[in-house]
Amino acid sequence: MELVSPEKLSKAYEVSKTALTWAFNYPRTSATAVFLAVRILKKLLSRLPNNVFLEISLDRVEFTEMHTDPMLKVLYKNKMCFISLLNVLEAAGQDSRVKGILVLTGSGRYCTGLAQVEELRNALKHYNKTTGKPVVCYAPTFGEATVGLVDYWMATACTHIVMPNCGGVNITSACASATFLKGLLQKLGLSANLTQRSEFKNAGNMFTEDKMTEAHKEQSLRLLKQVTEMLGEGMRDKNLDPSILEKGPFTSGGAVSHGLIDRIMYYDDVMAELIPELTGLKAGQLNFRNIASYSPFAPKQYQKGFRQTTVAVLTAQGGIHQGKSETLYQGGPSIGSNTLCAQLRSIREDTSIKGLVLRIDSRGGSYVASDLIHHELKKLRAKGIPIIVSMGNVAASGGYYLGMMGQKVFASKASLTGSIGVVNGKVVFREMLEKMGVTVDSIKGGKNSYYFSTVHDFDEEDKKVFEAQTDYIYNDFKNNVGKAINMSDEEVESVAKGQVFFGDEALEKRLVTDIGGYRDALDAMAAELGLASRHKMYLTPFPANIGVGMLLKKAVNREDIDRSPLSMVTLHACLLSLIPGTSFFSSFVKNTVEPELVAHNVPSFL
Repeated sequence: MELVSPEKLSKAYEVSKTALTWAFNYPRTSATAVFLAVRILKKLLSRLPNNVFLEISLDRVEFTEMHTDPMLKVLYKNKMCFISLLNVLEAAGQDSRVKGILVLTGSGRYCTGLAQVEELRNALKHYNKTTGKPVVCYAPTFGEATVGLVDYWMATACTHIVMPNCGGVNITSACASATFLKGLLQKLGLSANLTQRSEFKNAGNMFTEDKMTEAHKEQSLRLLKQVTEMLGEGMRDKNLDPSILEKGPFTSGGAVSHGLIDRIMYYDDVMAELIPELTGLKAGQLNFRNIASYSPFAPKQYQKGFRQTTVAVLTAQGGIHQGKSETLYQGGPSIGSNTLCAQLRSIREDTSIKGLVLRIDSRGGSYVASDLIHHELKKLRAKGIPIIVSMGNVAASGGYYLGMMGQKVFASKASLTGSIGVVNGKVVFREMLEKMGVTVDSIKGGKNSYYFSTVHDFDEEDKKVFEAQTDYIYNDFKNNVGKAINMSDEEVESVAKGQVFFGDEALEKRLVTDIGGYRDALDAMAAELGLASRHKMYLTPFPANIGVGMLLKKAVNREDIDRSPLSMVTLHACLLSLIPGTSFFSSFVKNTVEPELVAHNVPSFL
């Protein structure tokens, strides 16, 4: 008989105590308190059966790196963030109750980048290698009237790939394309006054060009070649020649004959026939569990203990701007300098924290905000707190400005990084307004009054100032890169100019120190702290992971909590999500709670 862990018993005691305190303080709602306590206790004290086969539906993976906001646990309660998925997969490899993994993909309804796909592929391959247990991929199709290359690349990490007869493997060789709006802007009467540093910084090209520049073509071709090589490695995992990409797309029958998939089967046949065959168990003996519902029962890792060393884990995902970060349900995620700087100060002032693992997935944004965060990271290092950086899909421009502050910087082979450069400028609306019958009459208060005006172009003097400001930002960026990674001005210039690189090339250029993912970054932090294993660390997320129980406890004890309308809606949503028949409330909150507006009108972007 499986016993309930002391940790769960302790939590059950806290829930019961909280419910009784609530009932005592608020007699009119005592029935609600008891009802909610029973619901929580039932969930808390439930047990996991044996012979579990885990199911990972990629539609149910929220490919944000990590979230700790309790509202997200309500709005996305059947989904997992990416870091949690990696952690649970690692734990499943140590759980004898788990007999294998079924990956559901092919719908094309999830959106992620190549680096996250690479990390998930590596986690699935590691699971199979260390346990010898099957990893099955089922896809209705790999692309329907569209390319399914990334979906299939994910599938190549699995031991078995199956699909129904109606499906296909729509893979071809990769291509790169870019959209240009110059002609449209001209027809609308919009004038893009943009400048870039330098020729490879092509973010503004879509507004100022009508086709790829030579530098744009050169960079795209170089990256395309590297993508093809990465996809080719996936083909080799299935003992296929990478040249097979030139022969696609394939029907299900053609996919079998070419060795792209293992069998043609429908989903119910996979559950009833293939998985019992692979596990040696009868269908009735298997218990299929979604990985999110398995998570509470997974072996615990990185937990707080007497001998554990505390390490902060901070994620920086999205565009960088001044002000507060935006969460997923507010239109984010995004990186607000006020929020991230405050979190870094909290880490610096907390004497129990011995290191920081910084996970970055950002294309950049505001130069000012990036520099403010960069300054806080420098102060953290100056205090002697080691920083290990793990790059996600992208850590470029402002994202690299943050990432270069790590003692060790890990990038996956598919991570895009670099883009040391600047895009600066403004769009002038005057002609468009005149076409619509709107006129603007302005009076100058001085010779440079129209510098930031969106109805006046730069004059010659303004252009000189504008170009000088852009040069200053670019040179400051390069100077900080040189100091952070110990490069001369000439060496920095050779990797700057807005060039972007995948992981392997970034390693050659010395922009990163190592190739690897999140778990490799944890291993590096353990080594930095002189620990035998990453499991000797207690990982604490920033901001703190505030659960429903903590909100309840604070409310019951009448402690000082944030009583803003959004926070109170969060608390009520968390409570109502526990009651049957109120799942509609999640969509109600998502569609009616008005997010806090964050103004970040900054003219200069990294």
